[in-house]
Amino acid sequence: MLLQNDTCQKIIDRFINILDTPINIMDLAGKIIASTNKSRVGTFHQGAHLCVLSKNELTITKNNQSLYKGCEPGINLPIYYNNEVIGVVGITGNPEEIKDYTLLVKELVELIVVENEQRRSLALKEETKLSFFTQLFNESTPIQEEILQSRAYIVGFNSKGSKRVVFLEIRILAQDLNNEGNSLEKQRLRTKLKSYLKTKLQMNESVIDLYEDELILIINDTSSLYSFLDSIKKELEQHYPIALRFYISEVCTHLKDYAKSYKKTKLLIALYKHKDLHKNILSVIDYKLELMLNSLDQDEKAYYLDTFNALFGESPKDQSYYDLLETIKVYFESNMNGLDTATRLNLHRNTVRYRINKFKDLYQIDVTRPYVCMKVYLAIKLFLE
Repeated sequence: MLLQNDTCQKIIDRFINILDTPINIMDLAGKIIASTNKSRVGTFHQGAHLCVLSKNELTITKNNQSLYKGCEPGINLPIYYNNEVIGVVGITGNPEEIKDYTLLVKELVELIVVENEQRRSLALKEETKLSFFTQLFNESTPIQEEILQSRAYIVGFNSKGSKRVVFLEIRILAQDLNNEGNSLEKQRLRTKLKSYLKTKLQMNESVIDLYEDELILIINDTSSLYSFLDSIKKELEQHYPIALRFYISEVCTHLKDYAKSYKKTKLLIALYKHKDLHKNILSVIDYKLELMLNSLDQDEKAYYLDTFNALFGESPKDQSYYDLLETIKVYFESNMNGLDTATRLNLHRNTVRYRINKFKDLYQIDVTRPYVCMKVYLAIKLFLE
């Protein structure tokens, strides 16, 4: 491991407010790479070079100072990492006056080096992990299963068993956190959410942070999946100013399944993100019809909608028009139950009844005939979504 100049200077800066004495950090070649005296950075310290070679403490006094090029009186100690010398820390001053705390300084420097290296290692692992999942979800450039399996092993991703890709959409309710100047606070909130989620997941499950307002979970496919997600939603919304919605993929049993499942789930998100819905856990399996309709191009949609030209072509497109269509759509989705429709739309049941009758009168469409209902329902969904 090589000492990084900027990291070492940060270490030195932390000591400035603690010790009122000059401190230098030198690399294996004896060059000063960080110092309380910036003018010394980049100069050669012969004492440090000898300290590296001998792997022992070197004390420089006024009496022997002339023997060491670029040195001042003080004590120089080798810095160790994993039992290997990686540099030297030098404390400038009268050796008799500073000897009581030189070893403490050395140990603190080594401790900070270890912390920084662990942090760097974790960041590298996270970067490698994100790179793997980016490849795993990429359908446009497929990778052989054997290669993916090898990379999965490297990042510690257990692909055995049936799993689901779950997108967690995060909507921040606190207005001050939505301001551009609060990006740091938003990041802290995401970190807290990730930490919480990791405590809830099993060893073979993952939390992935790929997008600003979404987190991705890869979790086991179980019969209690919905109740598990619902409990997470309730607990997080109770503690933080957020609203959550989950989007669940189809089951993935092989690594090759993830790219397709990821793509379908992203399409589902595109359809319903930020929309007011009565559900906050949406599964691709439950929205296959919507995804199929969304896959039609504009000409195909127009061709079908032309069947109901009186409904979509000539009618005025004010808010009452869209309210009417939404009521009919929800009415069909509620198994033509007026009370359930009123509940979902937060309307009085008489309002629902009035709109249904108005729809019949305006467009001469009999909403009591199943086949007609099916065609009208598909048309309204195509038009609205």
